[in-house]
Amino acid sequence: MFKVSCMATMSSLVLSAIGMVNAQKPSGYPEKIFLESNGLVVVEAEHYHSQTETQVRAWYLVDESNPNNPKPNPSTNHSATASGKAYMKILPDTRVTHSDKLIKAMPGNIPSDANFSDFPGLMANLHYKVNFTKAGRYYVWARAYSTGPEDNGVHVGINGTFPKSGERLQWCTGKDSWYWNSAQRTDANHCGEDGKIWLDVPSAGIHTITFTLREDGFEMDRWLMTTEAKFARPAGVGPAESKTEATTRLLPNKSIHPILRSGPSQAYTVNGALIPRNEMKGTGSRASSLYLIRTPGGTELKTTVAE
Repeated sequence: MFKVSCMATMSSLVLSAIGMVNAQKPSGYPEKIFLESNGLVVVEAEHYHSQTETQVRAWYLVDESNPNNPKPNPSTNHSATASGKAYMKILPDTRVTHSDKLIKAMPGNIPSDANFSDFPGLMANLHYKVNFTKAGRYYVWARAYSTGPEDNGVHVGINGTFPKSGERLQWCTGKDSWYWNSAQRTDANHCGEDGKIWLDVPSAGIHTITFTLREDGFEMDRWLMTTEAKFARPAGVGPAESKTEATTRLLPNKSIHPILRSGPSQAYTVNGALIPRNEMKGTGSRASSLYLIRTPGGTELKTTVAE
């Protein structure tokens, strides 16, 4: 089992010989904690908590309007058919075919142009927070888009550890389309064996799920975890995204806190955490608006927001 730190970073991507300039990694949603219910949790890839180990490769948001994502990025934009018209992709993408140079990252040796890692957790770690109601074995599925032989693998882990059962989640079928899969690449079957990608959740409560680079260029739209070993491959975008408990944890004592504008993200800081603008309700003048923050329990908290 391989273990890495899960300390979050939102800094700019360190650029090297690839020639990118001032590329910015998308910030996450640190207030989102997804709720597992009845043995299932479903998450949109772009609704991640944070990402780490981004100096060489990072996950970038792809939607209808993000021309500043780092290059090279040889494949076309697939957001039109993604759930929510957006997905996450590991960039830059320098290895598209077998003829492109393979540059491996190893523990203690990560080249500045590395594009592959059989050691999970070394590069491009995308973290999610999930509140599980019960411990146990959960099978991991992801909806990915693969266009070739070198963009079809990723690793997954829990709480900063990467067990063998989460390594080498692989796609061979469903090329050139969004496709749900839960198969592990093995020596016996390089296209993956079904039912071998799983994580053991050690206890009820909040845990961190991490997707991490195996191959650059990997594209992920959604993912899920289920206690059903024989879970049927989802059709289309799959089940509805799971609910979150963001406001409950932001305002545990149901008291009023100052809210300040948080840059161009259209989110506001509440007691040190962010609330997206679309989760707030209210009316008022341009100079000052009264917002109501409704917790899942129904309590309304009133405060004034400076525009």
